[in-house]
Amino acid sequence: GSISSGAQTSPQPSYADVARTPPTSQPSNVRTLSSMRTTPSSFTDTLFCTIDTSRVSEEDRGKAQVGEVRQAIEGKVRAREGGQPNWRYAAVVKDIRNEDRIKVVCRDEAELQLVREAAERIIIKGVRVLRDQLYPVKVNGANRTAVLDSSGNILPSTAEALGKENKVTIAKMHWLSNKENGKIYGSMVIYVTKASDARRLLDERYFHLAGESASTNVFKRRQGPDQYYNC
Repeated sequence: GSISSGAQTSPQPSYADVARTPPTSQPSNVRTLSSMRTTPSSFTDTLFCTIDTSRVSEEDRGKAQVGEVRQAIEGKVRAREGGQPNWRYAAVVKDIRNEDRIKVVCRDEAELQLVREAAERIIIKGVRVLRDQLYPVKVNGANRTAVLDSSGNILPSTAEALGKENKVTIAKMHWLSNKENGKIYGSMVIYVTKASDARRLLDERYFHLAGESASTNVFKRRQGPDQYYNC
């Protein structure tokens, strides 16, 4: 349901226009809406676990092909205690944008976690499992005193506190506006761990910071960060 804490007033337009960023390509572990709030269904597209094989040596390359990875994951899921002896993957495909990456398509978030745990136990030197996909949401009209310290750094435990206030899990966050201009309000981007939470924040149009409400919008990236891995 909606969260009613804090004032439900829209921020001034000037705040909402701060730190606009033009759209470019997305990193593979971050998804976004293709347009404003007209296509929320793109947050519900396929879940998958991505396995990177770029560091696998030539002699082990044969062990890290799609078929071998599929069999290894399937075997480990079936063999786990209290597991599913007849479990079958939904699909295993090569990433069309990066031939060193294999995607295991999952039916839901529970299966995604199951597949990730199995993939992380594959004993092939150089194979790495990418972290979960993250879902960015832009927050406009955010009060910087609830986010930044006097030096312009994110306050400790801010992501955890704001996550609890908005009933989401925030994996990371960045302040987008100029930290030197002295303005109290600005824009930031938060990365939540569930597509459903990102969609809800966009649908409700508000994000709460210590009882004060800011507005949400689709985040359009200027440039993508490095890919993240579980090491």
